[in-house]
Amino acid sequence: CTAHSADAGHKYRNYTCYSRRKINLAMVKDPNCRNKNFRVDILDGLILGEIEKLSVDPSLIDSIVEDSKQSRGTDAETEIKAYEDRLRTIAEQSERLITLFQMDGINLESIQERIQALNKEREHIQGQIEALNDHRSVLSAERVHSIVKSFSDIVKRQETGELRVLVETLIEKIEIDGEDIKIFWKF
Repeated sequence: CTAHSADAGHKYRNYTCYSRRKINLAMVKDPNCRNKNFRVDILDGLILGEIEKLSVDPSLIDSIVEDSKQSRGTDAETEIKAYEDRLRTIAEQSERLITLFQMDGINLESIQERIQALNKEREHIQGQIEALNDHRSVLSAERVHSIVKSFSDIVKRQETGELRVLVETLIEKIEIDGEDIKIFWKF
């Protein structure tokens, strides 16, 4: 689940899963989400701790980059293939609907509604493919090394804005499943 930071007058700010809050339905991944709320200071500390590990042991960066290259390529290719298969199916369905109309098997209004729905799905899928292709260009190991070098200086200066930029540059997303926290790096 992805999370939203909220402060409802409590002593601590919390991250709450979008699926659990159900406020932005587009962000709901699991309508039955039971993830607990995470205190912002604790989760942020864990994330910053992982970035600090990278700054202390640069070989971790190289290891993550290698693992990431293998999994991203395979996962993205599999997803793109599935999307392309669906695009072919949509084209076939559109052709069948037009043929059915030409044979007077269905009225024009029904065909138009169905074709509009198929076109909307096709546009969505094309956007997903584009996003996956864009996602393939990730940060290089050299770039990550130079970014991470500045980490301790930013923490010492307590530059929250710079720290936020650093985190957003390095991390694509964070998923929490029960007690498991997974960081998806941009490299």
